[in-house]
Amino acid sequence: MKKLVLSILFPALVLFPLLGQTSGGDRHRGFAPGQQVVFAPDFSRCPSGSLPAVFDKVEGTGECVKFAGRTWIAPAGERFRVYKRVNLASGDFTVEFNLMINQRKVGPGQPRFWFELYKSNGRFTVKLPITLEVAGISGGFCGVFLTGLGKVATLRNCSGKTLHFALRARNRRLMLFLNGRMLASVPFKLDPGEFVSGLEFTLNDFRFNEKYGILLSGIRVARAFSGGEERGIRVERTPRGVKFMIPGELLFGRRGFFLRPGAARALRPVVDALRKHPEKQAFIVVYAGGENPGADLCRTLRKAQSVADYLRYGQGIKADRIKIELRMRFHPDQRSGGPEEELLEIKVY
Repeated sequence: MKKLVLSILFPALVLFPLLGQTSGGDRHRGFAPGQQVVFAPDFSRCPSGSLPAVFDKVEGTGECVKFAGRTWIAPAGERFRVYKRVNLASGDFTVEFNLMINQRKVGPGQPRFWFELYKSNGRFTVKLPITLEVAGISGGFCGVFLTGLGKVATLRNCSGKTLHFALRARNRRLMLFLNGRMLASVPFKLDPGEFVSGLEFTLNDFRFNEKYGILLSGIRVARAFSGGEERGIRVERTPRGVKFMIPGELLFGRRGFFLRPGAARALRPVVDALRKHPEKQAFIVVYAGGENPGADLCRTLRKAQSVADYLRYGQGIKADRIKIELRMRFHPDQRSGGPEEELLEIKVY
């Protein structure tokens, strides 16, 4: 395989006006859920008294419960813990779930709930030092606690209410929301090559006078990498950085090399990665389509140049951080067809 590495090749080409991104509607006030769902079990199909086989690890005894118009999972003993493997390699994700305290006598630490995240580098998996805890305090009050901040909220008369919790990881921060209102934000950083690999829910039920003192439902985990992967863009984490595979039709018109309206949305994940990692460079790798890639050399380079110009002039990325790689071979994922079906690979390394 021949590979050429070029700096920005031509004088600035005319940059086609790009339409701004449109943000999706928030499901809850102040919180925007991720769009590419990774895990969202449907407990409504779970018969009462059984447990859905959707978790990778279960400790203790739990079961499905029909209560307040929905199906929940709840401890059938004092402690119940479930763990689910996920791959949130983009580093930008959301986690949502509903919690209900169902005890008339809410006391110190009774009942108690924990939510925790795990990370992996592909070889080892460890627990992240971030824990969300919800626990009884006294007098019918509950407290919401987050590692590093302590108590971030006190909930009056918390029993019998559906509490919608949501977490959003973005730009090295982890934000916590309750019923659509942001409660807290803490630093959230993964080392190169690491990704969030698991979720753990723990329910502690002392069962004073109700059979099911704490209930969990509505779990939804989604990637939220700026609308990338759900639009056909593949995102791959490597030890060196992140690689994006973008279908050409998201960026260019038929047989043209100017960026089309809406290309800004497809390139948003690349821009976010470059701003998040100012020490890294963007390598734009173009795989020519058709049976004779060499014949399309000029057009192929102009397409790469259009992307480079957008990053430089449209987003303010310095020229010495942008390189173009021309690979004179077919990409293994290249689809058959005309030049409009090219794949553009951008590596932020």
